[in-house]
Amino acid sequence: MVAELRDAGVTLPVVATGGIRTAADCREYFWAGADAVSLGSAAWLASYPGYALAPLRGMGVRRVLKAVRRYRPEHTAPPA
Repeated sequence: MVAELRDAGVTLPVVATGGIRTAADCREYFWAGADAVSLGSAAWLASYPGYALAPLRGMGVRRVLKAVRRYRPEHTAPPA
C-alpha cells in the first residue's frame, strides 16, 4: 500500500504500520517509500508464555527500536 500511495503521487508523510517485528520489516517499508514506521501491536501485544519472559521480549523490542533509529533510508529500492 505504501508503494501504491507513492506511485499515485501522494506527497504527504506516510507512516507505515502493520506486521513489523524486525528491522528488516522496517527496511521493507522504507524501501516502499514510507517516511516513518510504527511499532504497535506486533511488538507489544504478541503472545508469549507467561509474564516471566516479559523482560526478554522487552529486550527484543529495544533491539528493533535501536536498529530503526540507526537506519538511514536510501531513496532507491534494492535490486530485485
